Amino acid sequence: MIGKMIGPFRVIGQLDNVGVGEVYLAEDTRVGRRVALKLVAAGLKSNTTVVRRFERQTQNAVALAHPHLAEVYEAGTFEARPFIAMEYVAGRTLAQKLAAAGPMNHREVARVAEAVADALGYAHGLGLLHGGLK
Repeated sequence: MIGKMIGPFRVIGQLDNVGVGEVYLAEDTRVGRRVALKLVAAGLKSNTTVVRRFERQTQNAVALAHPHLAEVYEAGTFEARPFIAMEYVAGRTLAQKLAAAGPMNHREVARVAEAVADALGYAHGLGLLHGGLK
């Protein structure tokens, strides 16, 4: 996928494989910003249950605007695979941080928990439930 164009997005590298999808780092060639590009896995593009769930999650994500949630820029289809382009947040995952630095102190834990609870509270206030936190 590296080097491929998915609409206006040039794939730079792979970030992760998540559940039923693949996540890539890409550049929006129109504005020169980096984005996280999530696509339904190629082997699942014909699975209507997976595609419908991905599309529903995309619709829900588009409705959210919160400082602790990645902003959604665009959604589309590439080679019959739905995709979503969203804000790329550079840095380490919580798991990577813990592996590198060990356990967090109670203040750090409280700060992270407060940010997550704030974002979840916002989404729940809109009637949306999250099936898995990352």
